[in-house]
Amino acid sequence: MGKRLGIGRIIRLAAHASDVPVFLLALVDKGARGSLSKAERDELSKVLPQIAAAYRAGAARQVAGLRNERREN
Repeated sequence: MGKRLGIGRIIRLAAHASDVPVFLLALVDKGARGSLSKAERDELSKVLPQIAAAYRAGAARQVAGLRNERREN
């Protein structure tokens, strides 16, 4: 979920699924704060599946639209 770097911290969503890309959620200056708290990690674990589901739904709509365009042409 998060990765420590020399310049700061990256918070990303990697769904471990081939149909969902990696999303960059935040870049945090290393000096600005420490690690995410347990409560923050728990909240992210609730929200992240919703992000993946929204992406999948949008991709499905886009594919359906492209298929409809091909049928009309």
